[in-house]
Amino acid sequence: MARDAHTTAAEHHESAAKSHRAAAEHHGKNDHAKGKEHSTSAQQLSQNARKESENAHSKSQQQDLLHRHVEAAESRRLGIKSGWYGTKVSGTFVTGPHASEAECVRRITELNITTP
Repeated sequence: MARDAHTTAAEHHESAAKSHRAAAEHHGKNDHAKGKEHSTSAQQLSQNARKESENAHSKSQQQDLLHRHVEAAESRRLGIKSGWYGTKVSGTFVTGPHASEAECVRRITELNITTP
């Protein structure tokens, strides 16, 4: 799931930041051997964090959008206009309203997100 991937990426970034702070602290105390050790670790952790971020972004982009029509009664209940909408599987509205199904599908395609 994309959210889990983003959480993993954030955890990697936090680890890298912690290592960067430790390196700065050691260098500030003229303990350059320990500072270099933490700097090396921070660099590796930063590279891992970048890979995890790219993975999370890729997973986010792969999420399919559904196209669905919102009728007048539902639109009143939701406080939106009736029409065709592109939604995530979770139900979150991403694009719309569109006047037709074809226009909605065309917009989803423009966003480079596949439809079922």
